[in-house]
Amino acid sequence: MKFEKIISYLFHPVLFGTITTVIFFIFQPTFIEKTFQYNVILVIFFSTYVIPVLFLFLLKIVKNIDTYHLIEVKERKYPVFFFIVLNGLLALRLFMYDSLYLLAIFFLSSTISLIVVFAFLLIKIRISLHTLGLGLFTSFLILMSYHYKIKLLVIISFAIILSSMVLIARLKLKAHSNIEVYLGFFIGLGLEILIYYVNL
Repeated sequence: MKFEKIISYLFHPVLFGTITTVIFFIFQPTFIEKTFQYNVILVIFFSTYVIPVLFLFLLKIVKNIDTYHLIEVKERKYPVFFFIVLNGLLALRLFMYDSLYLLAIFFLSSTISLIVVFAFLLIKIRISLHTLGLGLFTSFLILMSYHYKIKLLVIISFAIILSSMVLIARLKLKAHSNIEVYLGFFIGLGLEILIYYVNL
């Protein structure tokens, strides 16, 4: 298997909800009960990974999609809309807990970013969900460092390097055009920072 495919599978967009949540609990400095942390991680894992995978499986069975790669614009509309709903519900739930405010901002940003992605689908542009996820993840780390006044320079640098690797991989696989991968990253990066400041 090509290195580009391995990178694309390892850092698939449906994994970033769980990855971000785990990173949040590792580095956030306030006390949050471990049992509560595990419950939140479990709910987010099922909501952003298990349920979407099952939904894609169902779409494949009913022949709404040809492959799980969602190559065609028309194949992406139902999954993206479904992900918008899931992320929106998660954001609303997380905003109920003050200690999870930054995590709620991440999922709200994911929701609004996916709405933008859906809007682009209407004009036949398939924004890269891989780079969108990495843009959101990188932005989250920057905001977490700022919000909690903690040094996360190493992991932020890693996220930027990883974003570059995935961006190049998606281009080499010819999964997206240049504009689609760059749009994905900068929409995720910029929208989350904007939403954070709007909600201060």
